[in-house]
Amino acid sequence: MDGQEQVTKSSSPQSTVVLLDPIAWQAEEYEAYRRDMKWYIGFGVIVALMLTYCVITRQWIFLALTVVMAGAVLLLGKLQPKVMQYQIDDQGVHMNDKLLQFDRLKTFWISEGDNRMHLNLISTAKLMPIIAIKIDPQNKDQIRMILGVRLPESNRQHEDWIDKLNRVLRV
Repeated sequence: MDGQEQVTKSSSPQSTVVLLDPIAWQAEEYEAYRRDMKWYIGFGVIVALMLTYCVITRQWIFLALTVVMAGAVLLLGKLQPKVMQYQIDDQGVHMNDKLLQFDRLKTFWISEGDNRMHLNLISTAKLMPIIAIKIDPQNKDQIRMILGVRLPESNRQHEDWIDKLNRVLRV
């Protein structure tokens, strides 16, 4: 069959096996934002205000947490994202050496905005956040078709609020 999927049926009507032609691509594991001097000045002012509040109100634990958080934001901001290998096939969604099997995923949707496109996956695991994977716009329809065979597509077509916040704050 020439299309994106092949269907093989056995003698039992309930044992239809769908064989998917895999799609693979590379993308950075997360969006890296360029921070200018204004961002660092604003961040410094906010941290200084938080530290001042902590000293005035004698909130020593909050002061320690603020220092650790500020250090982590600055340190993590210096890291560059790794280029990840992604693939969707009969087994599920591969992210480098990690496999997310289809039975571990509830739903998916593709979000677009600000010259960005992401495949969003919701896991069946209770504490796992939404998994957002960068995709190329030319692969959008093929990814939607392949995943649509195995997973329901959510009617949510926008990025998650935490992703918007991260993009606006450039963290």
